[in-house]
Amino acid sequence: MTTDLIPLENPQPSALFAPGGLETILARIETEARALVPDISTVKGRAAVASLAAKVAKAKTYLDGLGKDYTSDLKRQTSAVDAERRAMRDRLDSLKAEVRKPLDDWEQAEVDRVLGIRRRIAMFSDTWLGDQPASFYADTLAELQAEAIDETYAEFQAEAQAAKEACLYRLTQARDAALHREEEASRIAAEAEAARAKAQQEREDRIAREAAERATREAQQKAEQERIRMAQAQAHAIAEGDARRKAAEQAQAEAERRTREAAARAERDIALAKAREAASAQLERDRAAAEARAKEVADAKRAADKAHRERIHAEIETDIDTMPLDEYRDYLPQLVEAIAAGRIRHLVIHY
Repeated sequence: MTTDLIPLENPQPSALFAPGGLETILARIETEARALVPDISTVKGRAAVASLAAKVAKAKTYLDGLGKDYTSDLKRQTSAVDAERRAMRDRLDSLKAEVRKPLDDWEQAEVDRVLGIRRRIAMFSDTWLGDQPASFYADTLAELQAEAIDETYAEFQAEAQAAKEACLYRLTQARDAALHREEEASRIAAEAEAARAKAQQEREDRIAREAAERATREAQQKAEQERIRMAQAQAHAIAEGDARRKAAEQAQAEAERRTREAAARAERDIALAKAREAASAQLERDRAAAEARAKEVADAKRAADKAHRERIHAEIETDIDTMPLDEYRDYLPQLVEAIAAGRIRHLVIHY
């Protein structure tokens, strides 16, 4: 194919559009186009300029069309190559997975085995510390001592033994501290009870003493009044004669009898008051002891439940901690608390 400006026989786009491939053709077009020296003053000269410009434009359109067609061919070839590449990658990826599967299965089994052992060793890291009763630590020590560090720990047996011994040491320290606390609490409670009992006895003794003194005063007042009355009666009897002497003696005897009865009643009242005070004090002691026992049981139950929940949360955090979630590791406690509070649907913790 040719243009009116330059000849192009069997053009090869790959050669034309290689770097510098158009330079010869463009130089020839420029040379031929600039060789024209038209006379613009004539109609023929102006027509020659217009014709030459049209030829240049036609050459441009032709060359650009060749480049466009060449680009389309290249794109089709690229798409076909890309499709073949994708098919190749898919087949070889599948083959790689098939060939590697036994190794992947072994590696996953090894990871599961190591994680299982690590979780068992992590159990020894639970310190079980806190304000627990000594019996709790004693029971936990017994359970831990019964855990055998055997071949099931494989290459981590030495690490497991060290973790167990460290945990036994911490639990022993915690148990001894709990025993000391309980002995100290018992001593303080005994001293407080002794002080309270002493104060109660002193109060009862004071009440009894005051009641006895009051009864004695009343008896003395009654006796004095009776003595005065008898003296007056005796004087009157003497004035009236021997006929009334016997009546005066009987009245005196009656007065003495009444005095003795009043004193006896006073003693009975004092004894009854003491008995009532003692019974009231015993009831108060029994009530306080019952409340203390109930509080101790409730505190122990709350503490044990708290320790149990903390252990479960720690186990959850330990299990999650083994997963590849490094960027979320600082949020593990908040995650566990959210699950425990029921703020994440479909997730629940079994304690």
